[in-house]
Amino acid sequence: MWSVWSKTIQLYISATGSMVKAPHQAALVVPHPATLPLDRVLLRITQAMNDNAVNSSITNDSVSNSSAANSTAALLKKSRLQVTLGASICPPIPWQVPSGINNWKELTLLAHSTAAQQLALPAADLMCTWSPATPSVLCAMPHWWMQSLQDWARAQQAKVTSIQPLWALASDCKLARNPAVQGLCVYEDDGVVSQTNPQIAAGDASFLTLKFSQITQPLGDASQLQHGPRAWPQHWYTV
Repeated sequence: MWSVWSKTIQLYISATGSMVKAPHQAALVVPHPATLPLDRVLLRITQAMNDNAVNSSITNDSVSNSSAANSTAALLKKSRLQVTLGASICPPIPWQVPSGINNWKELTLLAHSTAAQQLALPAADLMCTWSPATPSVLCAMPHWWMQSLQDWARAQQAKVTSIQPLWALASDCKLARNPAVQGLCVYEDDGVVSQTNPQIAAGDASFLTLKFSQITQPLGDASQLQHGPRAWPQHWYTV
């Protein structure tokens, strides 16, 4: 059955700036200071989309603010939002599962406790998970953060269908899963994430270094990455 949630929009949020990518459109870059609260960041994203709608629609002498808002609302309405987060918003949290613990509830409690210690937040206030691709690394964020994002999406009549840190996307791409890759380093504007596979000897493999940029033009000695992460493919570079 055909779904009414027919459009997929990518949203990247970092401490230093965000990006929105709608189908068949160039990515819209939205800079903002690191101290700006999430609700203000989301408001700035909406305003930037309105401004972009005005600039894209100027064929006559004037375009009303209401028509720009309507254009943005139409773009977001009934869309699926795939959200990726910068390293400073959702940093990797290393952890090691004690041997002998196979109960999912015990593992979850242990993961929340580990994340709470690293982030200096109550465990009850955190959402926490890990990926089979990187089982020794946790992803965690406050419940209120996710709630604010979902509330904003709901106000736009959109739906958040996935949310994960950018470094997790990089860890799960085909290049990073190559048995010859002993480690991965991901550079973002708001942080650097480095991971090492302890099961591979350092002398027997290479280290993969990737850079993610909001700029889609050549970056010095870096070249655009081929066959990298599926999300934001034009924004990945090898260094």
